Amino acid sequence: MKVRLVTSLAGLLILISSLATAQVEDGSVQAEQAQNEPVQSEPAQNDPVQSQPAQSQSAQNSDTGVARISLIHGDVSTQRGDSGDWGNATLNSPVVSGDRVSTGAGARTEVQLDYANILRLDQNTEANVTGLSRTQIQIQLARGLANYSVLKDSEADVEIDAPNLSVHPRRGDASFRITVYSDDQAEVLVRRGDVDISTPQGSTYVRSGQSIMVRGASGICRAMSIIPPATTIPRPVSAAWENLASFMPAVLAILQLPPQLNGIRAEHSSFR
Repeated sequence: MKVRLVTSLAGLLILISSLATAQVEDGSVQAEQAQNEPVQSEPAQNDPVQSQPAQSQSAQNSDTGVARISLIHGDVSTQRGDSGDWGNATLNSPVVSGDRVSTGAGARTEVQLDYANILRLDQNTEANVTGLSRTQIQIQLARGLANYSVLKDSEADVEIDAPNLSVHPRRGDASFRITVYSDDQAEVLVRRGDVDISTPQGSTYVRSGQSIMVRGASGICRAMSIIPPATTIPRPVSAAWENLASFMPAVLAILQLPPQLNGIRAEHSSFR
């Protein structure tokens, strides 16, 4: 009995020792695997470095403006800045920065840039929208005649560029006309408000009721003069004078004025 008991105890001790050794080896293997595996960290949910570019891009997108063609008369076409393709403009079609708007012979169009800025193009005129956002509007007038109106509550800084000058309307209600005759000659007439005219030679201030003619190749100003806008006689008044002048020689002949008054006949005949 004692021999069996001793043998059983010895076998039990051997079994317990084997189990302990196996557990130790298993733990060592797991520790080695844990050391060899790469550390995978959880992505930060509110990482300020990663979220900052996205927020900046979103702010830029929200500040980008979109104009629209609000009036079309005749042949009006637009060129998309992203593709460079020309196509016929349609009413309410969008216009964004980089687009061009062109009018043909006898055509007119109106571009509503935002709630307070309106650009009107006369026939044979081409304009390029180079900047359009809530705070900045920039138009390049390549050729032709354009009228620009801005309301007093506008938030945008406006700049209209011709080949040899730039027009900057001051804050407040303003309306002016810019005509590009050639690359070295342009004229600005201010109907309402005040504007600043800039050239490579300097800048000047033009107020309501004045016009300025700038001449100079490649933007070099040769002559700058501020003159009152030309006054034209309304057509009905002019026509009445022409009709009266056409009858004056017959009336004077009937009256048979003396020789010393013959100068009156020549004077009235000059109205024709």
